Amino acid sequence: MKTSGPGAGKGDAPPDGISIKSAKDPGEAPAGGAGGGVSATAEPGKARGTEEGVVETAAVDEAELEKTKKTLEEKEKLLAEYADLLKRKQAEFENFKKRAQREVEENKKYATTDVILDTLSILDNFERAVESTRSSKDFEALIEGIIISNKQFKTLLEKNYGVKSIDAVGKEFNPNLHDAIMFEESGDCDRDTVIEVFQKGYSQHDRVIRHSKVKVKKSALRAGESLSGIYDNQEEEASEKGRPSDKGV
Repeated sequence: MKTSGPGAGKGDAPPDGISIKSAKDPGEAPAGGAGGGVSATAEPGKARGTEEGVVETAAVDEAELEKTKKTLEEKEKLLAEYADLLKRKQAEFENFKKRAQREVEENKKYATTDVILDTLSILDNFERAVESTRSSKDFEALIEGIIISNKQFKTLLEKNYGVKSIDAVGKEFNPNLHDAIMFEESGDCDRDTVIEVFQKGYSQHDRVIRHSKVKVKKSALRAGESLSGIYDNQEEEASEKGRPSDKGV
């Protein structure tokens, strides 16, 4: 008598009505519940999904690459345009500097044109006076012509350029206006006084452009002072005013 149940041996026959199939039967899939296991028929679909995902990712990467390449080409084109613009601007600036330099040189070259034009009429009058004297031997007329030309020239300088001569004779010595090149001992005056002018000085507007070279009579207070001492004082005064002083005898 064969018994069945949990304790039945491997060689015992199964109960009636129950057949047991091996899981290794090549015709059968492995057993599994409703939610358990994965059937062999699902594997090809999964592989296809993975392949499609890889293809899709590759397509996206290629599109991004093309987009990046296009952007890079646009930037390179823009960079080339800017480089060309910079070169043209540099060339324009160099041309501008050369042109400005030429204009400065031209202005310096012809800066005195107006002054020359103003003085030509006076030169014409002077030449006419000389020619007239040569033919007539009338030296009085020549002197008169020179006097007239001198007056015209002074008027021109003062009216057009603000140039005036500096009065000196009889004035108190002023190192801002005068350069003393000779001195005379005297005890009859109480201040250093200009008594002779060797070369006239001139001012333009409110600036001295040439100091008068003068002879000075020393005051009673400085009558015993040496000539070199006076020169030294003049140098100090001139230095304080920020200009060199001419020395001479």
